[in-house]
Amino acid sequence: IAIAITVQGIAPNQAANFRLDYLAFSAGELGPEIDAKPNPVAFGEVTLSTCGESILTIENKGAVPLEIEAMNFMGIEPTPFYILSGDAPVTILPNETHEVVLGFNPPEREEYEDILQIISNDPNNSEFEILLMGTGVSQGVVVFDNMEHGDPFGNGWFAFGGAVGGGGIDP
Repeated sequence: IAIAITVQGIAPNQAANFRLDYLAFSAGELGPEIDAKPNPVAFGEVTLSTCGESILTIENKGAVPLEIEAMNFMGIEPTPFYILSGDAPVTILPNETHEVVLGFNPPEREEYEDILQIISNDPNNSEFEILLMGTGVSQGVVVFDNMEHGDPFGNGWFAFGGAVGGGGIDP
């Protein structure tokens, strides 16, 4: 980038004394500049075999279009995180945003983390990373009380959680 400055009102012999450090440029980032929120993306507790969703908003804070080339999960294989909509490739104009809908489908009761890497033409941050977090939890437990609802198996005895009881649930 070349900038030509013409100084008016200064005698030609004084032009060499003109100080450029007094000039302030406020054009901001000249190229594309990526930002994304929230970071981290926290899905919280999600019941097994269901899908939690969260929206990631990618913003271009730069002065030229931001080209998102790819979005890749960098952690565990297979990952329980995925992109529902808004996947790459996409172009985001200056001062504009793009929404990516992310999903989380935990297969087991445990905590999960992964990194979503966004590949773009941002010269300062071409591999932007988003932390994804979520926890798989079990569904609620159904408790049978044969005193109120009858014996579900018709014999006065039934198994529950590995314990066997008669006329109710053995603790």
